[in-house]
Amino acid sequence: PKPILKTMFHTYITADEIKVKNNLDKLNSRLAEKEDHTDLDKLIIKLAKQFPGDAGIFAPIIFNYLTLKTGAAFYIGANEPHAYIQGDILECMACSDNVVRAGLTPKLKDVATLVKMLTYKCTTPKVTRGERKDNCCTLYVPPVKDFAMEIVEVDPGESYELQDVRSPSVI
Repeated sequence: PKPILKTMFHTYITADEIKVKNNLDKLNSRLAEKEDHTDLDKLIIKLAKQFPGDAGIFAPIIFNYLTLKTGAAFYIGANEPHAYIQGDILECMACSDNVVRAGLTPKLKDVATLVKMLTYKCTTPKVTRGERKDNCCTLYVPPVKDFAMEIVEVDPGESYELQDVRSPSVI
């Protein structure tokens, strides 16, 4: 499906502004008529209000849309699209010299580069809650050697001694 996804993504993200507006208007009208909105419907409505006329509003329809609970995590590899919509997160990236955007942002967009570089893999990320190391520490280890992350939660008035690690660390 890679050539199909690539063509589909390229077609809508580079579509003429009038065509995008007409299709977004149709989508918004259809969603406005619905009585019960799915989480995806609610997201599209939110994005349409926040970024009117942006072709990126269609992205959640073909990408994985996940709602994570506190403590949940997933790994996403290089050249795979992702967007953070709301809430508090920790995002760790391996060494990289680029962030490429195509929509849903007021920042610089480089659609041609993004379309060319994406992997177009058809997978659902594996969501994990990490590995509980002790009563205060949870370890998250992605399937790469670039980094790992520990979440340490210490109750007020309590103390906790961090274990030595054999790598650079940020606390």
